[in-house]
Amino acid sequence: MVLTGKKLQNFCCCGASKGVLFVMMLVAGEMCDKTQIIAVTMAPNYGFQSIVIGGIFAQFFSVGLAIFCAQALGHCIHNRFALDILAGLMFLIFGLYELIGELIMENSSTWAERKV
Repeated sequence: MVLTGKKLQNFCCCGASKGVLFVMMLVAGEMCDKTQIIAVTMAPNYGFQSIVIGGIFAQFFSVGLAIFCAQALGHCIHNRFALDILAGLMFLIFGLYELIGELIMENSSTWAERKV
């Protein structure tokens, strides 16, 4: 049995809609992520329901924002090479931003101080 296209979607969703597949793939992609570990450690202090609701809202908001930005960039920039260059530059910029932040935090006298 070859699973491709619509057959694969029906197999993964058990006949459900694309929305169900999206939620299933999102949950599967985030299992054992560092944010899940943080959420589990925060749950005793802030309550399980608030952490779960906040985590779900934040995840769907960030994925929705990423989809919106990708669609907007895809419509504005039609050249695949230019999109690859832009993605690479953004990767470098975010990486340098986090690296500089970590260096500042290591050299800081206060643990939570972060002035980036």
